Amino acid sequence: MRKHYGVLATLLSAFIFGFTPILAKWTYVGGSNAISLTFYRSFMALPVLYIILNSRGVSLKITKKEVMHLLMVGGLGQALTTLTLYASYDYLSVGMATTLHFIYPIFVVLVGVLYYHESWSPAKIIAIGLAIFGMLTFIDQTGDISFIGVFLAFLSGVTYAFYILYIDKSGLKQMDPFKLTFYLSLVVSICVFIYGISTQTLAFSLTPGAWFLTLMIALLVTVGAVALLQIGIRLIGSTKASILCLAEPITSVVCGVVLLNEQLSIMKLIGCAFILLSSYSITKDK
Repeated sequence: MRKHYGVLATLLSAFIFGFTPILAKWTYVGGSNAISLTFYRSFMALPVLYIILNSRGVSLKITKKEVMHLLMVGGLGQALTTLTLYASYDYLSVGMATTLHFIYPIFVVLVGVLYYHESWSPAKIIAIGLAIFGMLTFIDQTGDISFIGVFLAFLSGVTYAFYILYIDKSGLKQMDPFKLTFYLSLVVSICVFIYGISTQTLAFSLTPGAWFLTLMIALLVTVGAVALLQIGIRLIGSTKASILCLAEPITSVVCGVVLLNEQLSIMKLIGCAFILLSSYSITKDK
């Protein structure tokens, strides 16, 4: 039963993560940017997370060792991942940026096998193969491709792999998911605020619509998706969780069709099917 709850939490997290890039692009029209959205997304979530923790009687006390882990995964993991992925939307379509971001399960599996001596299994091999093929079908082969955008999206995948692995292997996954999310949001807020002020890239003049969408992203992603992902990592492990998150591109494609009137090709439909098969395959790994 724990495994099924972990699968459900991870898939729901992937759905939210796949939907919010649409909202992110709309905030840019209202005067926001990658730096501002990353800061406000984390900062706005702090009061809500505190209320949740207080109502549940969860102590905010942490050890010195946990502080170091939180600074590491918050700065190099969550903050850098969010910044690079949001920045890639300025150069690439949401679908292509999301696809390139999903190189991270390959790094998670490779590091798990090579460094942590995890074993290969038929389910992992099949899932990775299906996922890679599925992701390739999402890449738009028409038009010019921005090297900067490709680099940023790819880098976001590398840092996200670090984020998932670090939470799993450092012991942070045992922390209450909302408590962990609170401290990660605090670290991200501080780091990005300092960077935004020093580089004068933190925007304060957003339209009312952009402010509302930013608040929605903060609640959906920081309070919802991040906590759900941490629950998934705790229940099924980083490798399985990272591959199940491949449901995110499906959400991005569907939302693009419905909300942005993007065309859904036969190849993208095939890619969705293969990614779903990949998710099913990894749930059968024992």
